[in-house]
Amino acid sequence: MAEAVLELALDNLTSLIQKNIGLFLGFEQDFKNLSSLITTIKATLEDAEEKQFTDKAVKVWLLKLKDAAYVLDDILDECATNARELEYRGSMGGLHGKLQSSCVSSLHPKQVAFRYKIAKKMKSIRERLDEIAEEKTKFHLTEIVREKRSGVLDWCQTTSIISQPQVYGRDEDKDKIVDFLVREASGLEDLCVCPIVGLGGLGKTTLAQLIFNHERVVQH
Repeated sequence: MAEAVLELALDNLTSLIQKNIGLFLGFEQDFKNLSSLITTIKATLEDAEEKQFTDKAVKVWLLKLKDAAYVLDDILDECATNARELEYRGSMGGLHGKLQSSCVSSLHPKQVAFRYKIAKKMKSIRERLDEIAEEKTKFHLTEIVREKRSGVLDWCQTTSIISQPQVYGRDEDKDKIVDFLVREASGLEDLCVCPIVGLGGLGKTTLAQLIFNHERVVQH
């Protein structure tokens, strides 16, 4: 379970780096450092998943890692959402709007506040993952590095964060939000933000991507 959550966070980090969202928001190096750290931790997870049944300390370590991965995924979701909002504002204003949007991350007070908030969260989760990575050394876990399947990463991908996700039991929520976006929100002059809230690990990011790539939304 911890491996799946960490894999999702790593995929999301990779996607944000590939789309230059980290560079755009000023967190590119943070994203790369976190990606490297997670890759190092992930290499020991197969061994840890087996040892947790005989070693309670390893089981507790995996739970802490899974919780940290959920927190990181929520931070990445905030960054992706913020970048999409800025992109939307820029696209609505033509060339002038795009130029203005490219500068807003360093000039607009709201964006400065956002970057400050995310920087604090990024520092906190990095320290947390550093501690988890340091703690794993006492378990003498074996590192197993598996190659990525070819074609999994698409450097020119333009859809949101992860590709072709599967989510179960959220069809009703998805349909309600899609209906709202294409019927009610589309008639509003101002930018409409529809928040998806809940505890970490409930599939908020995946649900948002399903909506973002939904046929009715794309064609609207």
